[in-house]
Amino acid sequence: MAGLVIDEHGRARPEGSQSLAAAARAAGTFYDVPEGFLQSGFIYLRALSRTLIVAFSPHLVARRTMTAAFFEIARQRPSRVDLLCYGLSHSWRETLAPAGQVFERIDQIVSDAATLPRGLVSVRLRLDVIDRVGRSRLTPLFEAWEESGGVWKPEVYRRFCEGGLLARAVVARNPYRTSRLVIEHWGKKRDLFGPDWIRRAPGLDVEAQPYPRLAAWVAAGMREAIVNDEPWLETVQVRIRTSTGHIRRRHYDRLLLPWTSPDGDAFATTINIPRTRD
Repeated sequence: MAGLVIDEHGRARPEGSQSLAAAARAAGTFYDVPEGFLQSGFIYLRALSRTLIVAFSPHLVARRTMTAAFFEIARQRPSRVDLLCYGLSHSWRETLAPAGQVFERIDQIVSDAATLPRGLVSVRLRLDVIDRVGRSRLTPLFEAWEESGGVWKPEVYRRFCEGGLLARAVVARNPYRTSRLVIEHWGKKRDLFGPDWIRRAPGLDVEAQPYPRLAAWVAAGMREAIVNDEPWLETVQVRIRTSTGHIRRRHYDRLLLPWTSPDGDAFATTINIPRTRD
């Protein structure tokens, strides 16, 4: 079935319309959706049986476009919605089944993208330089991920402990057929938010951590890694101001690994190896 494109004025047109031809050819594709539509701030809708594909760029889409898309989504009444989010630094896919929370979720994603996190600098690194970053401590875990084919097993925690990395790790679980990221473990040396958060974190959603825009950035990266089944390595500098006015800074190398499990759940792990801190 052909897709429907909602433009910046809230007008809905078939994706094959002549007036959309230039945008359709302007770039490549993202999950078979012409990137030119997304780069223009349009929302793309396509029905596949009882699933509705909804693709958009959170940082570009306008309120008028969202409103028109919401009307169309309500008209189609899908059982399930696949959100394809084409971001500035991260792109990801989420599935909502049932689709009852789709309006709230799209609104949250767009709001989170309105302003990039302040005090954050992230630079992606090639995986072939992993031996030269993180004081070489990340290499054994990456090799273990490759050897296991990215399949999550209880022994994964043992590999973290053997490398002395469990205290520097965060483990999040993506329950099957949901978009949630539930914190399973928050290492005691991941202390940017203080000891109270370390104690409370297990069982909460990743987005529940303090500093919502930073939390949204972390969650988006985890979702992208899970969807693409692709690890990545980066160097990160972050600065936050606490409620008491104190500035906390961290500069670290980070390895993000996606994992699958036999029961359908997915996992994402991040390990931070500090370069400097305050």
